[in-house]
Amino acid sequence: MKYLDNQGYGTENVDLFLGFMPNGPDNCVVIYDEGAPSLDESSCLEVDLFGLQILVRNTNYDTCHSIINAIHKEVAGFGGQTLIAGGDEISYVTVQTSPTSIGKDDKGRNQWTSHYYVRATSILNDWRL
Repeated sequence: MKYLDNQGYGTENVDLFLGFMPNGPDNCVVIYDEGAPSLDESSCLEVDLFGLQILVRNTNYDTCHSIINAIHKEVAGFGGQTLIAGGDEISYVTVQTSPTSIGKDDKGRNQWTSHYYVRATSILNDWRL
């Protein structure tokens, strides 16, 4: 979430949310954690794969589409660096679903979503082999 905040796609807990879609504001970005297949090397190396869904909601269809596509360009293919200072290094991001419209919500607001797998080098893994 901090990465998207730093890139100018919203402000945390104002119009950029983690794990939940509030009733307002009408125009916002939400990030959800998702499951991902376990990597063979995860049991012994400090490597993990996790899923990520990004959902954009906006009253204007074209604006919603533009925002999700701009975020997609930032996220797809990201790798070899950290998302935020002091964070885990992201080895790579793979696209699971490209940005697509999922229709309007019950208040008539447009929604677009995309899904990714992220391979990251983890820290503090005393439990690993």
